Amino acid sequence: MFGGLKGLWDERDAERGVLLGLIVGTVIAALFTTSDYLALNFDYLRGQNPYGVLWYVLNPQFWTDLPYRMYIMGTVLAQELAMWYFWIVRGVSFRGLRVPKFLFYAGWLQVLIWMRGSVFQNVTVTLFAPLASVCPEIVIPFMLLQKLPIGWSWNFSDAHVWCAFVGNSGFTDGDTIHFPNGQTLISCPGGWLRWNPAYSWFWSYAMISFWIVMPLLFYLKARRKQKK
Repeated sequence: MFGGLKGLWDERDAERGVLLGLIVGTVIAALFTTSDYLALNFDYLRGQNPYGVLWYVLNPQFWTDLPYRMYIMGTVLAQELAMWYFWIVRGVSFRGLRVPKFLFYAGWLQVLIWMRGSVFQNVTVTLFAPLASVCPEIVIPFMLLQKLPIGWSWNFSDAHVWCAFVGNSGFTDGDTIHFPNGQTLISCPGGWLRWNPAYSWFWSYAMISFWIVMPLLFYLKARRKQKK
């Protein structure tokens, strides 16, 4: 009964549809979602953004809104399509390992989640995470060097480290960001907010942790198969 549909719609067509949806979704998210520029600019002016030097290099103009969103959109489209062509279409392998399609498409979906949630600052952190399934010793440090405040001081005694690991214990006039819609947000929140599941920080950390652990598990499984 449905045999005639195989010529009209197959796995390749479905994959092309997913790819097109991710491309369109990236453009829409970049054009119609506001970045977290107020909070990022607030900390930028005080020299306390809780990220590494590498993140600063990879995220120019992060303290702006539209320019930063357009930069992230261009970076995502260029890098994702390049990875898609080389790792998925051409089937490039490293050490005899190939990037699983599931990880590639799920990784791009994660990028859309960051963008749609106004967390553009996490895009470069997980952008190459699927590649950890073939070379974790390069990709995982690349992620951590961005997310952690590394490179600012030799003894980790600086405002960036303080913002990431200590933070404010409550709301004060000098450390509270006031958004145009009346919403308030504490700058550099302490663990009492960061690790509370009721707030987005916790789930951001959970998703980044997922993209460290999951590709690594794929890698270990593939390497074990090679040794058999």
